[in-house]
Amino acid sequence: MSCLGMYRRTVALIVIWGVQMLFCTSLATASFKYLKPGMEAADFVFKTLDDREITLASLKQSPATLLVFWATWSPKSEFALREARALHERYAGSGLQVVAVNLNRPEIGLQERALIEKAANDYGIQMPIAIDPGFAASSLIGVVANPSLALLDARGVLIWDGAGWSRSLQESLREQVETLLGLREPTAVIAAKAHRPEHKALLSYNLGRTFLRQGNPGKARALFESAVESDPAWSAPQTLLGHLLLEQAGGRELGRAEALFRTALAIEPGDVSALSGLGETLLRLDRVAEAAPHLEKAHTLDATFTPAITGRAQVLVRQGQPAAALALFDAALELNPRDASIYAGRGACRELTGEQGAAVADYRRAVEILIGAR
Repeated sequence: MSCLGMYRRTVALIVIWGVQMLFCTSLATASFKYLKPGMEAADFVFKTLDDREITLASLKQSPATLLVFWATWSPKSEFALREARALHERYAGSGLQVVAVNLNRPEIGLQERALIEKAANDYGIQMPIAIDPGFAASSLIGVVANPSLALLDARGVLIWDGAGWSRSLQESLREQVETLLGLREPTAVIAAKAHRPEHKALLSYNLGRTFLRQGNPGKARALFESAVESDPAWSAPQTLLGHLLLEQAGGRELGRAEALFRTALAIEPGDVSALSGLGETLLRLDRVAEAAPHLEKAHTLDATFTPAITGRAQVLVRQGQPAAALALFDAALELNPRDASIYAGRGACRELTGEQGAAVADYRRAVEILIGAR
């Protein structure tokens, strides 16, 4: 077997073995995969660099909490952290808490700790810096791009989220913080009420996410089914169940996944995760022309949503446009350079262009990430 064939087969085998890990750590919504505005966050625990715990319960003591998920290898994280520092300095007296949650690696060793401490010193960060052991909390939330930001109210409910960094995102963040703290009147958009899920449905949904992270998709599926039944007007469990079927069923339940995504979109037409999921499902069914507009809309709505970016790239590959596809894979890797599936997709694309050496390098990097080599 050639080196290229060996790496391609190895990636395929490890992806099958590690689907659960990828599902928990590399998918997202329009900023988060599992947590949407109007939803209460599931209980989580972060660890500070000096080994203190930061829990959701402790954060609920403040009227507003900003979580900044960042990494030293993410160029745009610096901008998000500097803005978070400025907000903390200006509004801490008004009740704003800010926690900078580092996502360099699931487990932080001495070298990573030194990088984190150097970045904190360089950026002049005074707010708490936390790590997320095993990515336990970030996988429950569904973080996939760095940086990502979550603004929670005193109930632990997500009020606003964002990913990447831009001037418009910065302005939106400031507006939302000031509104949540009662320092400005809400605009019509801010005042809009998101769907408040039924309590039983929310409990089932959050517990299902926990089982999913723990590697028990069977129990997770039963709980997501219960959440769908308990609150048919809530799109989140429809979308997550669709993704679970897409990732776990091996193509056997693509029809059910398609129906779930379409139901979610009927409830929430702008659900980027559902749009992307529907596009991926249609690609697997070889309905490329149908998939393309859904993936394009998802990417337009959220240019930082990596599944939509890579989905569009897959469409371009199918349409015989590998050069354009490679540009999209590169853009996705700028947002999440630790996502093995992006490297695997780019490797397959490079095979088509005859770049066998580059394809091998991409497959090798995917394997390294999946087995935690570095």
